[in-house]
Amino acid sequence: MTKKLSAFLYFDAESYFEKKILLAMQSEPLKNENQEIIGSKYTGIVWEDATDYGDQSISNIGDTYKVKVVGKNLKKIDSPSEVKLINPTGIVYGEYRNQLSVSAEDIIFITEDTK
Repeated sequence: MTKKLSAFLYFDAESYFEKKILLAMQSEPLKNENQEIIGSKYTGIVWEDATDYGDQSISNIGDTYKVKVVGKNLKKIDSPSEVKLINPTGIVYGEYRNQLSVSAEDIIFITEDTK
């Protein structure tokens, strides 16, 4: 059996999130294996999905993702807020390749002033 094929799979996170509205629902510190805080982790939900999957019956509305942001201070979330991921990256994993691990350089909270 060939090993480490997953290291050669590329996931275009920029394109994947481009036509989605993502709402951040929760934030928490991101910790390493020694329980030291190394950044922030946000739970987001896909609120709208206008991505063309080649099949109109497919949508990822309602999917949730944990977004890891290393080296950035935690931004408190009082209520669901629309966010934009800065330079997101993703790794597809799982037996059926249906799981997604997401990281980003930063996360920006969208307000009426920034739309």
